[in-house]
Amino acid sequence: MDKIAFKNTFLPLGEKLYIIAFKLIGNAMEAEDMVQETYLKLWNKRDELDDLNSPIAFAVTVIKNLCLDYLNSNKFKLQANQVEIEKCEDFDNEIDFEKRESLKIVYSIINHLPPPQKEVILLRHIKGLSIEEIEKVTGYSSVNIRVLLSRARKKMKEQLNIYQKGTIEY
Repeated sequence: MDKIAFKNTFLPLGEKLYIIAFKLIGNAMEAEDMVQETYLKLWNKRDELDDLNSPIAFAVTVIKNLCLDYLNSNKFKLQANQVEIEKCEDFDNEIDFEKRESLKIVYSIINHLPPPQKEVILLRHIKGLSIEEIEKVTGYSSVNIRVLLSRARKKMKEQLNIYQKGTIEY
């Protein structure tokens, strides 16, 4: 594939690739890095890209795999050790304030889960990964992931009930 064909085929996909990366990783700067890394990988394989049936699907697969590799890396695991709520400037009214405070409580409960439960709950419900994707990232079996998710949800439900009764402070 020559330079012009590459530009015409893959550069228009930038926004779509960014959205995929952002949804998986949840960090704008890292998502931008994943898009650049995807373009680099595609460029390095440009001689093999002429025969693709769907260049879009191939590009999506490349970025998804890069993101999963990133999520599996120690860098992500260090960042996920402490979940924090990003400051939202569009929380203006009282209802939004209540939602933000509720989120803080939920994130605080997540932070107190055992590490394996915390990891799978973050990947499943915060990052939106499928069970199969979580398997790739963590190395846990699908059965183990389902058990960890079940235990984490049960623990979170218990902690929320305790909090609502006013007997615990987060």
